[in-house]
Amino acid sequence: MRPLTVRLHVAALRFFFVKTLKRRYLLDDTPYPKAPQRLSQILSVEEVARVIDAADSLSHRTMLMVLYSTSMRNAELRHLQLGGYGYPIRRRVGDRRRASAHATR
Repeated sequence: MRPLTVRLHVAALRFFFVKTLKRRYLLDDTPYPKAPQRLSQILSVEEVARVIDAADSLSHRTMLMVLYSTSMRNAELRHLQLGGYGYPIRRRVGDRRRASAHATR
C-alpha cells in the first residue's frame, strides 16, 4: 500500500480506539510510514512560453507571467495588491488610507 493510504488507515484506527472504545491510543504501537518526497518538475523555456501563450484572457496571461517571473506561489499572487506601485491602495473596512512611496501629495 502507498504510505498515504496507510496513514489514512492508521488515523481511522486511532479514531476507533479513542472515540468509539474510549481507550488510550498508543502511537508507539503503530508505525507511520514516511511518504517519499518528489522533486518538482521544471518546465523548459519553450514549455513556459506555450503555457503563457495558451492563456484565455489578458488577466490570466498577466498572472502567469507574474508567477513565472517572480517565483511566487499561487496564494501569494491571489493576495497581491497593486498599492505602492503607483496605483491607489484598496481600502478595506476599518483600514486607514496608507501613503505609498510613489504617491503625490
